[in-house]
Amino acid sequence: MLILYILFISIAFNKYIKHYNGDVVDGVTGDVCPIGSYCPQGSPAPTTCIAGSYTNATGQATCLTCPAGYQCLGGSDINPCPQGQYCPLGTGIATQPCPIGE
Repeated sequence: MLILYILFISIAFNKYIKHYNGDVVDGVTGDVCPIGSYCPQGSPAPTTCIAGSYTNATGQATCLTCPAGYQCLGGSDINPCPQGQYCPLGTGIATQPCPIGE
């Protein structure tokens, strides 16, 4: 019975939880969710932000949408839109060419 209880505790707490200071941390090790990843409460491991989103801080439960004028390739990668291209809100890998004359 004790072995089952220990197994349950290790499974139940080996997930990311919201820390009192607002950071999302691993329930066992206390490791903070890393930059470029998000860790929803209860997730077993960090998830890298997808193209069109980013996070440049640790301890995040969600990724941020890439702002207009920038290109976000995923993770913590946020870059100014390439010259001659248009990058609306949420731009990931694919940018759009600027209209001629604009």
